[in-house]
Amino acid sequence: MAMHDFECLKCGEKFEALVSSCCGEKNIVECPKCKSVELKKLISKVQMIKDFFCTSGG
Repeated sequence: MAMHDFECLKCGEKFEALVSSCCGEKNIVECPKCKSVELKKLISKVQMIKDFFCTSGG
């Protein structure tokens, strides 16, 4: 399981959600404010740092 950042496309709420990455499970994440499932996954600062060091050889 991993924590991911999301932004709701309906109300603009930004939030974190714990998402399972096991066995190709389909996770249904919904906005805690308006209950919409129309979300955009955001890139977290931790992920950007991890990607930088893993791909740049730094």
